[in-house]
Amino acid sequence: MTRMAAIARWCVGLVLAASGLHVTVFAAAVDEIPGLQAWFRTDSLHATLRNGDAVSKWPDSSGSGRDLTSDGNGSPAIFEVKQIGDHAVVRAGKANSFSVASPLELDDHTVFLVYETARARVGLFDGGVPDQAGNGIVLREDASRDVCRSGNAAAPYGRDVDLGAGFHITMLGRASGGLHAFVDGGDLSAGRAAVGKLRVGRLFELRQTRYVTLDGLGLRVAEMMFYDRYLNDDERSVVTRYLSEKYAIELAPQIGAVLRTTHSQVVPPADGHRIRWDEQVELHSPLIHDARETSSRLSCARDGTRVRLSLTLAVSSSAPESGLRVLILKNGTEYADDGAESGPMNASAATVELQATLSLNDGDYVEIVAFEAHGGGSVTVEPGGSVLRAEVLP
Repeated sequence: MTRMAAIARWCVGLVLAASGLHVTVFAAAVDEIPGLQAWFRTDSLHATLRNGDAVSKWPDSSGSGRDLTSDGNGSPAIFEVKQIGDHAVVRAGKANSFSVASPLELDDHTVFLVYETARARVGLFDGGVPDQAGNGIVLREDASRDVCRSGNAAAPYGRDVDLGAGFHITMLGRASGGLHAFVDGGDLSAGRAAVGKLRVGRLFELRQTRYVTLDGLGLRVAEMMFYDRYLNDDERSVVTRYLSEKYAIELAPQIGAVLRTTHSQVVPPADGHRIRWDEQVELHSPLIHDARETSSRLSCARDGTRVRLSLTLAVSSSAPESGLRVLILKNGTEYADDGAESGPMNASAATVELQATLSLNDGDYVEIVAFEAHGGGSVTVEPGGSVLRAEVLP
């Protein structure tokens, strides 16, 4: 099935979520995204293992035949049931590695992991052969970032972040040499470059030097997926949503825009006023804003985008009975149900806050429209404390 068909299946999954069928639909869409080379799920171990059993083999669910086989060294990995909701995990053992049948050769890549570890510097994988033993991924280097190692070079996939306890969805990838990282759907990409091909030959081990080897001790894994290409935004969302729904992991919103006004704007008594935003503190795809020509509009450039708007307006008036009513206008024709109102301003200054979640498609735009309320006279929107924040929800 084509990539677009897979994305369509993901959209169907959103519709079916209320029926309890969403995880099955998401899983089907994940399986149909091109480039999946290995997929390790603890679901596949229930037929042969009970809680506390040693894991000697871990089958590859991708259909590529890249099963994992314990090398029989160190302490065995252990199968533990009901560790993340109703789902099991594999707890890696001390100095115990797993060889990969038909090792992967990766240039651009995408790796998804659902794991937790309280230990820093965990070896996820290396090449599995002497000349590739130092190439691979270190999880939680310095307890705060994941690192790609290639030869004598090492570069972080993402920025330092304190994840705290519990399971997280981590995506590590490389696109045209540039490294990217997402955690629970949030973009932490460091923008660093890495060179050299990665060979995935042995899991839960990475030999840094002839005498120093990192193992997987402390690592508890629920699911791992390896793609031999860097997934685009829509494909990454498909996989992230599947893992989030399956393991009940809350996803992090992404900042799409933070806009401010730098000058006072008077809201006349008779007519509505579109708030103009002339300062872009932050602006990220898929949101678009033109601070000069159409400064009141925050536009979207992608279908099916859920945006949470958080608005704060600092307002003043010399008339004590004045008030302000705020609405969200979509595409210049349709007001959203959500609105906010200051009430009569018994003091000279007040703050109006509004939060709403909207679904936007490519070409849609929203505006904040303010109306004077209570008939007391004009109200002024003041700079400094007036901010429009837009978060793009997974």
